[in-house]
Amino acid sequence: MCKFKKILLTIIFSIFSTASADDIDLIDSETLLSANILFVMDLSGSMKWCPGPYTDDEYCATGPTRLDILRGAFQDIIADTDFDNIDFGLSLFSGGAQGAKGASVAHGIRYPVSPVIGTLAQDELSKAGYAFPGTSPNNSFMPAAGSNDTRQYLSLFADDTSIWNSYGSTPIVDALFEAALYFRGEDVFAGKYPASDIRSAHPSTFTGVGYSETSSTSTPSCDASTRQSCTKGSCGTSEVCTATTGTTTSSTDTGGCTLQTGNRAYCGSGSTTCGLGTGCVDDTYTYTRYCNSSYTTAASCAADNPDWYACEPYPHTSTETNSEGVTSSTTTTRVRCQEQVTYYNCDAADNYSCPTTGESCTKCPDAVTTTSSSFVGTYKSPIVGECRNNGIILLSDGGPTENNTADLISSKIGSYAQGCEAVTTGSDTEVHGRCGPELAKYLASEDHADGSTSVADIPGLQNVKTYTVGLSLSAGSDEAVYLDDVATQGGGSFVTANDKAGLTKAFKDAILGIADAKGRSFAAPTYSIDTSNLLSHGNTVYVPVFDKDGVVWPGNLKKFQLVDGVLSDAAGNPAIDSGGALLSTARDMWSSVTPTDIIRSGGAANKIDADTRTILTDNGSTASPSLISLNTSIDNSKFGISGTGAADNALKSDLVKFIKGINPEDDTKRFHMGDILHSKPIQLVKADGSKYIFVGTNEGYLHAIDDSDGTEIFAYMPQELLPNIKRQYEKNIDNGHIYGVDGPITLWIDERGSSPSEYGNGVLDPGEEAYLFFGLRRGGKHYHALKVTNPSSPELLWKEQFGTGDSWSQPVLAMLKQHDKTEVTPVLVIGGGYNEDSAGNQTAGGNAVYIVDAIDSTDGGDIIWQTPTASQFAPHGSIAAVDAVPSRIRVLDVDRNGSIDRLYFGDTGGNIWRVDLNASYYDSGTGNDGEISEAKLYRIARLGATGSDTENRKFFEEPDVAVFRQGGKYVASIAIGSGDRTRPLDDTVDDRFFVIYDKEVLIEPTATPLLLSDLDASTAITLGATHNGWHKDLTSTTGEKVLSTAVTFQNKVMFTTFGTTSITTTTDGCHTSNTNEARLYIMDLLSGDVDENVVAATGEILGTPQIIFEGLQSQSGGSCDKGDCERKVVIRVGKAGPFVLPPVGAASPVPNSLPRVYWIDNE
Repeated sequence: MCKFKKILLTIIFSIFSTASADDIDLIDSETLLSANILFVMDLSGSMKWCPGPYTDDEYCATGPTRLDILRGAFQDIIADTDFDNIDFGLSLFSGGAQGAKGASVAHGIRYPVSPVIGTLAQDELSKAGYAFPGTSPNNSFMPAAGSNDTRQYLSLFADDTSIWNSYGSTPIVDALFEAALYFRGEDVFAGKYPASDIRSAHPSTFTGVGYSETSSTSTPSCDASTRQSCTKGSCGTSEVCTATTGTTTSSTDTGGCTLQTGNRAYCGSGSTTCGLGTGCVDDTYTYTRYCNSSYTTAASCAADNPDWYACEPYPHTSTETNSEGVTSSTTTTRVRCQEQVTYYNCDAADNYSCPTTGESCTKCPDAVTTTSSSFVGTYKSPIVGECRNNGIILLSDGGPTENNTADLISSKIGSYAQGCEAVTTGSDTEVHGRCGPELAKYLASEDHADGSTSVADIPGLQNVKTYTVGLSLSAGSDEAVYLDDVATQGGGSFVTANDKAGLTKAFKDAILGIADAKGRSFAAPTYSIDTSNLLSHGNTVYVPVFDKDGVVWPGNLKKFQLVDGVLSDAAGNPAIDSGGALLSTARDMWSSVTPTDIIRSGGAANKIDADTRTILTDNGSTASPSLISLNTSIDNSKFGISGTGAADNALKSDLVKFIKGINPEDDTKRFHMGDILHSKPIQLVKADGSKYIFVGTNEGYLHAIDDSDGTEIFAYMPQELLPNIKRQYEKNIDNGHIYGVDGPITLWIDERGSSPSEYGNGVLDPGEEAYLFFGLRRGGKHYHALKVTNPSSPELLWKEQFGTGDSWSQPVLAMLKQHDKTEVTPVLVIGGGYNEDSAGNQTAGGNAVYIVDAIDSTDGGDIIWQTPTASQFAPHGSIAAVDAVPSRIRVLDVDRNGSIDRLYFGDTGGNIWRVDLNASYYDSGTGNDGEISEAKLYRIARLGATGSDTENRKFFEEPDVAVFRQGGKYVASIAIGSGDRTRPLDDTVDDRFFVIYDKEVLIEPTATPLLLSDLDASTAITLGATHNGWHKDLTSTTGEKVLSTAVTFQNKVMFTTFGTTSITTTTDGCHTSNTNEARLYIMDLLSGDVDENVVAATGEILGTPQIIFEGLQSQSGGSCDKGDCERKVVIRVGKAGPFVLPPVGAASPVPNSLPRVYWIDNE
């Protein structure tokens, strides 16, 4: 007889088996790894404008300017204590007073990247010329030396409005280049000036003497060729004067003068008479007139200047040499015309030419003093540690309009310079944006601490990512597209913002993206099933990963394998390190190259072919739903576009391109997949061996993926999610995170027509059908049913909204025998969901449970039954107005007749409910036996709100129900923990874990609802007839709560908790502290004894422990062929362990499939 030898609890990869709170405040609460972050800020002239559209020649008269918004957001970020572990630095470009030397160029680094709560060396801040505050916006200055730390220094800096003076153009590429030199530890370039110059780098940012001047004096020789003119009497001892003669004009004879007659006077422009007013004649001249640069055609210039003629275009070349001696030229097309102008001249009065005398003096040349300047300085790179992430956050309210370093950049970045070709015509971003994206890619891809510069050779890839923020930029504009490209190439993200709150959030998300550049997975991994032996799982693991990066979070689905129980990559090498983190070199099984990005490289995302992919939506009908192609034939209004004009249609075309995976601006492929938060990947296996993976993302798609190579079969976006495309395309941070297909998926194979040999084999055999059922969770209120028997040709069976709650509850497929039907029919059991208002407070909605027809061609999606409100069918009252049911429903077939007859669920009011679908059997012959309309709702327990905030317990997870015999009677244990999933960090509620006994499993309940006082504490259980169950106080951490479903197996109940604690570890950049802690409990179901209570993860919410069955083997370790078989059951959760449970006895029964714990043995 087969038996279990032992149960081994193996812990794997912490970020894989986790689930997230929907507010995603858990991520924001993480203690960040140390990071070096340099802000590069735009002070160009347009920053004087109000937020919103740009208008020529009108500065902001009222309200905050863009510069005010920038200063306010920067102050908020610097003051945020969440960033105490971050090193910040500052660089500015443009600005200063009108005509200042630095008004249109990049500047040196203004403040070195430094610990926000650390103090710079005093001598570095006390150098002459850098006192704070300064006397002119053209000075480069910082606060004077003192006890202030970086936070105080930068706060003072942000407060001083004289520093934040907006003027000049936008040299984005030059500023990015200076930042690159700083991180790489190369010579100062843009900042090699004295303290009085706004461009100067602060001395704390570099080593070397900095700016210096040298003077020398010499006296030239004195001869006729070198003597200098001077004024008589002030020429000194070398004065030599000579007489001079000349003439002057006079109206009278002053003696010796000559009379001049026949004089003429030229009249002023427009005058026809002058002088004596006699003898006037006209002279006509032809002039070339040059049109303003705003005129691009001859006709337009001639139309505005009717006196001009012969207008024609001509090439105009402008050349400029900046203060660094770099010459640049630009050629544009302008217009020039001809104009004839008539001037008049007339007779003038006679006058005299009279002689004059004087003296001309010279002196020997003065001594000459020559001053030469030099700058010696090499930036002190902030890259000093192996594990610190490095990043640039560049803000601008426009695109590049000045570029003096493109050629220099091209010479420095090697093969990355392929896009740096010189451009002389085109838009500003094309002409002045040269080499910006290429430089960003170079920074993100190369190791900048390899010993080739002043930076020491540090192990690992020390790269620098670039994040960009556009202030008041329109989606799709040249400027927004350019900044997006810089960020994309730089390994970061681009967002837009319009106000202080939005900009603060944009900065915060960028900081998190740099400091917390790691792959996350809130959905648990999916383990394949060995279809040749349903008692075993396979060795394939599907891992969803994502990163909280910008507005549109990048996600991916990766396929790995288990090798000797270790998560391994395609080469068989471990895919995780000793701390449970995914290795940056781990190549998933759908990829052929080593990844360069833990999220974006490899996986299913890089298998998406935007040119050939099939993207679908639906026709929006609930009466006759069908799938249609997602293309531009769909009405504009479905995309949230109100108009129908040419511009509106062009926008729709861009949106369709974008969501298909193409950047509309340059037609490059995005290879983007949205973040997977709560939709867990599921696998469909067909009889021919082909396998398919289905998963939802917050981009809005349900993806169907071919398991063999990771290619996409189709992607379906429900029509109600189409307006989200515009929000994603605009990348406006003010919108917050976007949700799409965020709900868990249920797969069902209809095997009712299968042969006995095929029934229950978990494979889609010929003649069988496969269906998917899913909701949107935070993404919306609808549920959807798809037929995927042929994944290449999916069918939409129905889409429906049940009640007013968001569709949180995962549908449970079950079979139901109805009174008026001869056969059991497939149905879905669904909780009503959950709602919150804009402030995050729970609102009415979701206070029901529904049973709906699953696949009927006519009635599919129709409600068959919902929780009653009449006292006849709800003896203990109905679900209260705001007691929502967001969880999956536990479904049982108590009498084993093939039809469900029992439901168990909790609600957000702290209640435990039971539904008896076969309650008509209790009526002693009255009514119709099996009539579902007579089903009754019973409140089993009231464990929630009693008017006290501490008792405001909520149940967001499915109860685990196990049936056992006790004293000759069947008893159902209901295991469930309380915790508000939307507020994982809340610590006001006294949450607990409960095991409640339902002692009237086979009969109508008669007991009144249990209260907390009716349950024993787990530490003081008294077994007997009055024992109704127990509760476990959760006190290991602050605010400890249960946020996942428990698992009951072999009389043990296993569950995870989440809370906060005062953990302290090193913060050296490689390790960090985290006050969020997840624990694993393993307790005896009957006695409440704790077998295990361990920290299983920090900084994340652990999901339900997953039971993994390993293959059979004999006790001696060989093949299982002599009846001495044994099997290990592996529980995977979190990143700690391993833990070993007591061995399972030889007589212990082995379930006939993967574990289900809710059955009754009638023998």
